[in-house]
Amino acid sequence: MKHLRLFCLMVFGLLGTALMGQQADFRVGPAQLDGEKLTFAYTTPYPGLTKVLLRDGSGQIVWRGQYIDGDGPQEVRFRASYLEPGESYTFLFEYKLDSQIVRFTRPL
Repeated sequence: MKHLRLFCLMVFGLLGTALMGQQADFRVGPAQLDGEKLTFAYTTPYPGLTKVLLRDGSGQIVWRGQYIDGDGPQEVRFRASYLEPGESYTFLFEYKLDSQIVRFTRPL
């Protein structure tokens, strides 16, 4: 019964937000390169699953990952040594029904 009550609160809370016209923001910041560490900071408005796909310049999937996040600021890190210098990459972040694309070119 406790789980049903929590589920109803969550569903009606999200529905109320949608009906009132308030948009919950899922935001992904630009890539931050620090030595061999590539970091993306992003914000999730509600707990949920975030999927990340990494594609190279030809569109091939190089890496994929899934993260169960709480609400608020999050961070995902990659080893930049796996990325070819001078190559362009596309990171696709998917969260619930929203998605954002971040492009990154590793410096030479």
